[in-house]
Amino acid sequence: MQRVRSEGILEGPEETTGRPVNSQPTSQPSSQPASSVSHERKQTRVMMMMMMTMTTTTREEEEEEEEEVEEELECGIEKIIYLGTVFKRDNDGD
Repeated sequence: MQRVRSEGILEGPEETTGRPVNSQPTSQPSSQPASSVSHERKQTRVMMMMMMTMTTTTREEEEEEEEEVEEELECGIEKIIYLGTVFKRDNDGD
């Protein structure tokens, strides 16, 4: 059980270690061999590179899709102008 002093400082199990009793030490000795840790770091780097590649591909795909949408809009606008011109010409002729 912890007691609180009048200054607000905890007394008890936390006082000796500076951390709660049930917490893990911040610098645990590694239970894995160094080669395993090195392998994990390499795997992490590979995964990061793969993610970056996927992100780059996605950006390129987004840019291509944007260009396609712009082209479709331009074609649509041209069609509207053409149809408006044809409609006006037909109505002016009557």
